[in-house]
Amino acid sequence: IPADGILTTLSPTKLMEYLQFGRPVIASRGIPEQEKILQESGGGILVDFDVRQVQEAIEVILSDPERARGMGIRGKDYIMKNRNYDNVANGLERIFRNLVRAR
Repeated sequence: IPADGILTTLSPTKLMEYLQFGRPVIASRGIPEQEKILQESGGGILVDFDVRQVQEAIEVILSDPERARGMGIRGKDYIMKNRNYDNVANGLERIFRNLVRAR
């Protein structure tokens, strides 16, 4: 997806879903949350919005199944620990409880 002003605020749900399935992901730079998740998880490859870079990333994943498997495992582990819906809901609940206590 080409980055623009609107997309920089999105949460990349599809990216997280693919990572949760244990699949290595190729994603474009320019969406901060997407970059953060891939950098922290090691679950895939970040590329510029460029056909050649996407092609090269696909070749890397297909040519090294063990590396691809490792990306899938790291991505899934990261999502399960940091971004699953239970963790997100619990974090949001903590924020709301703290706001109520502060009042």
